[in-house]
Amino acid sequence: MFKNLHASWLEAVDNFKYELEKDVACDDPSALTQKMQAKIQETEQLIRKLRIDIQHSVVQTEKETEEISNCRRRKQLAIDIGDQETIGIAGDYLVRHERSRKIFEQKTTALQNELSMREEQLQFMCEMLKKAQLQQTETNENQNLDE
Repeated sequence: MFKNLHASWLEAVDNFKYELEKDVACDDPSALTQKMQAKIQETEQLIRKLRIDIQHSVVQTEKETEEISNCRRRKQLAIDIGDQETIGIAGDYLVRHERSRKIFEQKTTALQNELSMREEQLQFMCEMLKKAQLQQTETNENQNLDE
C-alpha cells in the first residue's frame, strides 16, 4: 500500500513539474504563477477535505468500538441467563462490528498517509511558486534596467 502511495506522490510531483515546464514554453511568467497559485489552491482544498474525511472516519471507528462494547455486554448477559440464541446473535454482531472497526481504522490510516503526501506536495508547490515569483521579479528588474 505504501509503495503505491509513494509512487503516486512521485507521479504527482512529476506531473506538476511537467505542467510547469510545459507552461513555461507557452505562457508569460505572470500566467505561470497564476496557474501555480490555482494548483496550490486546489491542493489546499483537497487537504481540507481529507481532514474532514479523517475526522469522519475516526468518529465511525469510535462508534464501532462502542458497538463492540455493547455486543460483549449483551453476550455476557445472555451467557449469565443461558440464552443460547442471544449468545449466538450477539457473537455474530460482535464479529461484524470488529470487522467494521478494523476497516475504519485502516481507512483512517490511509487517509492520514494521503494527507501527509498532499501536505508534502503543497510544500513543494509553494517552494516552486516562490522560485517562479523570484525569477519573475528578477526578470522585471532586468527589463527595467535595460530600458
